[in-house]
Amino acid sequence: MIVRKVLSCLVVCMLLMSAVPCAVVVSGSNEDAIDTPSKILSVEIEELLDVPFFSQRNDTWKDKPLDHSTYKFKDWGCAVTSVAMVLKYFGYDTDPLELNKSLTNIGALGKDAMLDFRKVEQLPSTEKIWIKDLNKKAYERVNTHWNEFSQDRIRKELSNKYPVIGEVRYPPYNNDNTHFIVFYGVKGDKFYFQDPYDYLRAKGEREWEVGKLGNGTLGKYNLYSLRIFHGNLRPIASFRYSPQTPVNLGEEVTFDASTSYDPDGGDITNYRWEIYLFRGYIWTVEGTDKVREHIWVKEGPDKKVIKYSFSFPSDDYFVRLTITDDEGETNWTEAGLTIVVSEEEKSQIEAWIKENDLNEYGDPKNTWYVGGTPLYDGRTGHYISKYEYIFRKHPDRPWKRISHKEHLVHNLNTGEDFATIQAAIDDSDTKDGHTITIDPGTYNENVNIYKSLTIRSTSGNPEDTIVQAKNSNDHVFEVTANYVHINGFTVTNATGNWKAGIYLYSVDYCKISNNNCLNSHDGIYLQSSSNNGIFNNNVNMNWGNGIVLILSSNNTLYLNKALNNDDGICLAYSSNNIIINNNANLNTDDGIDLYSSSNNAISNNNVNLNKDAGIQLGSYSSDNEITNNNANSNSHNGIYLDSSSNNIIINNICSDNYDGIYLEKSYNNTLTNNTCLNNFDGIRLFGFNNNNDITSNYCLYNTIGVCLEYAFGNNIVKNTANLNSYGIYLGNSNSNILKK
Repeated sequence: MIVRKVLSCLVVCMLLMSAVPCAVVVSGSNEDAIDTPSKILSVEIEELLDVPFFSQRNDTWKDKPLDHSTYKFKDWGCAVTSVAMVLKYFGYDTDPLELNKSLTNIGALGKDAMLDFRKVEQLPSTEKIWIKDLNKKAYERVNTHWNEFSQDRIRKELSNKYPVIGEVRYPPYNNDNTHFIVFYGVKGDKFYFQDPYDYLRAKGEREWEVGKLGNGTLGKYNLYSLRIFHGNLRPIASFRYSPQTPVNLGEEVTFDASTSYDPDGGDITNYRWEIYLFRGYIWTVEGTDKVREHIWVKEGPDKKVIKYSFSFPSDDYFVRLTITDDEGETNWTEAGLTIVVSEEEKSQIEAWIKENDLNEYGDPKNTWYVGGTPLYDGRTGHYISKYEYIFRKHPDRPWKRISHKEHLVHNLNTGEDFATIQAAIDDSDTKDGHTITIDPGTYNENVNIYKSLTIRSTSGNPEDTIVQAKNSNDHVFEVTANYVHINGFTVTNATGNWKAGIYLYSVDYCKISNNNCLNSHDGIYLQSSSNNGIFNNNVNMNWGNGIVLILSSNNTLYLNKALNNDDGICLAYSSNNIIINNNANLNTDDGIDLYSSSNNAISNNNVNLNKDAGIQLGSYSSDNEITNNNANSNSHNGIYLDSSSNNIIINNICSDNYDGIYLEKSYNNTLTNNTCLNNFDGIRLFGFNNNNDITSNYCLYNTIGVCLEYAFGNNIVKNTANLNSYGIYLGNSNSNILKK
């Protein structure tokens, strides 16, 4: 085989001209090049592909050499930069600098900086991006000039969503003046391209008209050949919904993704729907972050069409659809919705406010707000509507009920009836061991329980029996007696600092079950309390934490849902507690957070989609057992240990986090049989971690399987660290034992 080499931008030429911005390239052999055939069928399209832009003159790499040569990116990097744009478009995570390293490793860039385009297919981890259609090559070179054939071929490729690399000449149009560009769109007789010699993307300025030379950065371009890569295209996400926005509160909305498709001709294998509220922006050291409040998630291969009814009004709803095709590629789209309250219900709300002598926001008139309004979030600069605030504080919609003045609270042991819960407790005939039932309704009270009582809703349904704090700076239920059972309420509006929906202080053997604890500072709060059971509660959308244990021991938390709080479940200075089968998802900090807490058992919990860690142990938390938990898709870590020792972490699944399991300044911990997939680091030890046993873990599809930095005396034994970019990485670490 005769290999033809085209050397661009010769040193001689550099002496004669100003900077010459081309990569040196290797063409295909005669057998690989396709010469211009007869005219092909013209494809009429008007479309601009969303091809990422890179500049060979970017400050990060402009002075870096190509391969190990003396040729620098700013002068010779157009071929590598053009290929980087196309690969990035197909979903391959790269940039020109990283691609230069990868191409060097596989011998695609010689020391003379010549690029062999054919070897791009051999890049590591690119198998999934190439098209599987046997009738199409992953790479083609077509020898052609700027004529009807080349224009039709470019149109055809663009219509199939494939960008095209063009090999061009610029004045004086010889081999020494070779350059590469990327065609990404066409409108009428104008073809649009990206020129890697541009310092910034020149949208709409780089165009090539039929019958003319191209308007390039280096002058007027003439075409010499086309270089075409056929990749696996991302699916197209699209959906319709009805009724159209604005939607009346309570109306069922149908979302239909039937218009989504895979342009490769494959199948859509999964539909993921997310409903969230936009809550403004927060400022970070890296810029601004969009704040989202997740409301609902549903996914599956059968979820092409879903239905949803919104529970409170807002102008800020967004619905996001993410689809996955049979090659594992994903894409998403989203739409904003407005949910409105009818004028009739607005009138009912105003009448209810007046009847109950409340302020304009439905709170007691003595309620004080930071900034003078509850509608403004100073952290994000975002306002919500008055009616969204009222509906979230009162999900039972009490203005819909007929006003009752009769006694609705009953002592089943004495047969007495009362107008308020507190009156029933305070009655002299009410003794320890009695049961008090509360009929459906909304009760504006702060209830102090100082007797050993069972207090439950008559219906057993927390949705229809609501107790809201009359004074928002006090707990709704405050329990100071042993053997109290609270069951079947929605508890809300204790918004003062460290005030809770249900607060237990220095008590034993209480049971808190089947309650909805919403919109307070904390949902359920135990202080200096032991041997209590917290079962099957929904503790959602509290400003602070869902469930809090301070200086509390031997309690059991079972089957609770703690969503959209700061921490879902938080323990501080607490020991010997059992936390089992809970869902602590979508919280703005951690799912489960332990601070200076020891000998706790945390097992079979779901701690997913939290903004920080799924499970965090900090500040000398020791001798805890973390077993059989699912800690996935958290923004930072699946499981995080900071300055913690002698903990056992076994059989957990930590996937799609930044780090799967992260130990910092922690020692004598045991990590066994954990599965860490699709993280940046599967297991990471950083910052003077000593004497940890990392045994028989499965770390797959991560960037680094097991990573040790500044870690000493650890045992890394019998771990599986396959299909990562790096299996096991040690940096500034010594005295560690690594065994198969």
